[in-house]
Amino acid sequence: HRVAHRCAAFWAEHSNHHTSERYNLSTALRQSVLGPFYTFVFWLPLPLLGMDPLVVTFAHTINLLYQYWIHTETFEVHGWFEKVFNCPQHHRLHHAKNEEYHDCNYGGILIVWDRWFGTYREFVPGVKPVYGTLTPVLTTNPLKQAVAGWGHLIGKMKAAPDFKNRVLCLIKPPGWVPEK
Repeated sequence: HRVAHRCAAFWAEHSNHHTSERYNLSTALRQSVLGPFYTFVFWLPLPLLGMDPLVVTFAHTINLLYQYWIHTETFEVHGWFEKVFNCPQHHRLHHAKNEEYHDCNYGGILIVWDRWFGTYREFVPGVKPVYGTLTPVLTTNPLKQAVAGWGHLIGKMKAAPDFKNRVLCLIKPPGWVPEK
């Protein structure tokens, strides 16, 4: 998931999930159109290391189902559970575009990964999350929303001065700007 936020080619596909300016269960349903064609590379090492492919498929399904319920502003979960598991209050900040919350709380099920890797952030009193992407998608057409990230990336690549910078547009973080 972190790669989808830190590599522009993956963000072009994943950004559809973050375009909503509202945060609710329908946001969870905004999934990547091409995701099944590339996300398998992140799961592929598990069967290659000997895990049963059915177990890997089951784990992937549980991961997606778990993340559905955390797309809500209706409630929060406290106590020991929020110290270990991703909860709605953590994931709301992940979807926020505010500078205070940008690029944080990547964990799918476990928030401990963010605590360990320094990407965990807590709610800042008085700073309400603002949802959506830094480059807003100005359409309500779901098909156009689904490919808007690619349109933005292709436009940036076309504006790049040379081949090297076009390739860098694909692999650098989404906010990276080519040399002029």
